[in-house]
Amino acid sequence: MSLLALSHSAQADDNDRLCRLCIELTFSNLLKTADNQNRLCHYSQPHHPSFRVLEASVAAGCRLCTLFRHALLTEYAKFCDCSIVEVEAYHRDLDDNDPDGKFVFAIELTYVHVENWSTDPNRYDGLVYTRHTRPPDDPEERLSMWKTADVPQAALAKKSGLHRHSQDLRPWLGLIAANPRHSWVTGRQVTLEPNIELCSEWIRTCSDEHSICPAAYDNTLPTRVIDVSGSTGSNVRLDITSGRAGKYIALSHCWGNAKSLRTLTTNLEQHLQCIPLDSLPLTFQHAVFATRCLGYQYLWIDSLCIIQDSSKDWQTECSLMQDVYSDAAAVIAGPGAGSSTAGFYFPRPPPALPPCYLPKNDGEGDDDRILVTLSPLSTASDRSPHREPNSPLSSRGWILQERLLAPRVLYFGTQQLYFECNAKMYFESIWQPINSGQAENHIDPKPILNFDREDARERYLIWYSIVQIYSSCDLTHSSDRLPALSGLARRCAGLMNDRYLAGLWEEHLLYSLQWLVKKPVTQPRAAVYRAPSWSWACVDQPTIYHPLFTMNYLSSEHEYHPLIRILHAHATKAGLDPYGQVSGADIVLEGPLMQFSTRQQGDRTYAVVDGHSIANFFPDYNDWVDITTHQASTISFLPLLHCTTRRAYKFCGLAIERVESADIPYESGAANENETESATSISAPQTYRRLGLVYAAQMKYCADQTCRLTEAEHALPWAGQQDRRIRLI
Repeated sequence: MSLLALSHSAQADDNDRLCRLCIELTFSNLLKTADNQNRLCHYSQPHHPSFRVLEASVAAGCRLCTLFRHALLTEYAKFCDCSIVEVEAYHRDLDDNDPDGKFVFAIELTYVHVENWSTDPNRYDGLVYTRHTRPPDDPEERLSMWKTADVPQAALAKKSGLHRHSQDLRPWLGLIAANPRHSWVTGRQVTLEPNIELCSEWIRTCSDEHSICPAAYDNTLPTRVIDVSGSTGSNVRLDITSGRAGKYIALSHCWGNAKSLRTLTTNLEQHLQCIPLDSLPLTFQHAVFATRCLGYQYLWIDSLCIIQDSSKDWQTECSLMQDVYSDAAAVIAGPGAGSSTAGFYFPRPPPALPPCYLPKNDGEGDDDRILVTLSPLSTASDRSPHREPNSPLSSRGWILQERLLAPRVLYFGTQQLYFECNAKMYFESIWQPINSGQAENHIDPKPILNFDREDARERYLIWYSIVQIYSSCDLTHSSDRLPALSGLARRCAGLMNDRYLAGLWEEHLLYSLQWLVKKPVTQPRAAVYRAPSWSWACVDQPTIYHPLFTMNYLSSEHEYHPLIRILHAHATKAGLDPYGQVSGADIVLEGPLMQFSTRQQGDRTYAVVDGHSIANFFPDYNDWVDITTHQASTISFLPLLHCTTRRAYKFCGLAIERVESADIPYESGAANENETESATSISAPQTYRRLGLVYAAQMKYCADQTCRLTEAEHALPWAGQQDRRIRLI
């Protein structure tokens, strides 16, 4: 059922159920004054002079005033964490302490805060109902005099919390247009049932019209798929495809803690015959239903299409994950479903109050009318369309590569449908799509894995941004740190023509080492080996690449120079997938080593090299900040890169600790192109592991823009140091 249907009974007599002030609220009147302000600020039109007058209008049956009052009370109560009764008392107190009628309610016509609409960036989306100071009678002065009420403090001794937040509160009602051709309003009605026809339209438009999105042709089907052909409610079965081609839907979901049906070696034959629909957890049942409604025969779900107790099958299928999600006609997901038992295909709750039309303008047809409604989708402070807030799905590590590899993703949100592809984002609540890459940051468009760049450095920056997002996601098993990104790594390896080394890239290794832990914690390294100390995959905390590096990397003024030579780099895969788990990895390099210690000053830790504090130190773990706990002779600073410009020099390196390495034998592996014959045949060099990142940027500030660093200021601390050969594990 639509919101328009909910208001159908009131269409004929809306104007008879509005107060005198609301009858004047035609959209053309609102728009006329908004245009006079060139849309540079919100338009405010005076409404009722007090809260008690507003309540009287509600009691008399005004439908718009009823919506305004509800939005006002619920927004205040939610924002200030108090009851509706307290909010009512607060506004009555304002009435009692304003005998001169200085403060009145006002209505603002507001527009969507989204940059670069495909059509028009100035689309209006709602009405905000706030309390303002009464404006001057002069219209010219009125435009500049509107401001949120400065209410006398004496009246609010018991409600200071409400007053403190009152200027931040903007109770909001949504505006909905009946069709996409409306000149000014972008809002679209959200149906109470998920709109499958709209989903099919989005998929069809993306496949047929978007040049940067792959068409939904028949592709080679995954090893196994679920055949959902049959009527609604009928059982399904697992199908071995044997290389057949076809179209299919893939499900992206959170497993959760609940035990649900899986394909095992013991029930594989049974699943090939039949899987009773009611034996599936609710999320899987909803995925079957959605796939059938969208008109597809095949569905891929990891826990059913991969044999879960077969290590060999899991490793084989994990290595094919890139193809599974890339070749799907679409990926469907329930962003609010935190487990396989939660489900995602549910009716939406109806609004607390029925919607109401704005009064008609002269000559206006029903198709051009504007509906005012309570909307659960957003508030006045954050009205732009956005992905599901606090989504369990978005925090899971495996989900990121599924989202990035998929050509298009359809989300069954708890409040609306939305859809993303390489070109655009679509939301059920707005008519116009948003161009990918042109939306505001909080909309979070789907990143495009576009490695067709002339400058190879840009390709690596894309990978670094992926790592930063991925490292903040959660994994049930820490051993999945590399496997959960293996599909993306495989895709990137082919596009960049580079060798993958436990999360880093061989041709860009010195830069790849420049990751740091955002908030190091006090804990030991993982008891079970999963990655070398020089890989971000060895820590469980979110990691980033140093901003001074990522911001300046592409600048022509900042040319970085290596301070060491990489002689050898190797990673040994632990299973069948060269982009998955590793059993060991090392780097052999040659460069200067210096004595290293740290100095704490406030919340910063500084690296002290040869007695001089030279740089910021970013430890991988907090319990390693205090270097005095280690034997001083075992701690060293290894510089990696430096960059010298007219007025600055920058450098980065690693703090490393000498260790015994009997547990990880020295392997020569494949020779690096820089590796000499003698390097491959040398005995094992001294072995170290990483403690953290050291980064410095020495700037010279002066009024004269032509000033330069002196020769002494250009002097770097490792000058004159003898190169040594070391091994990092």
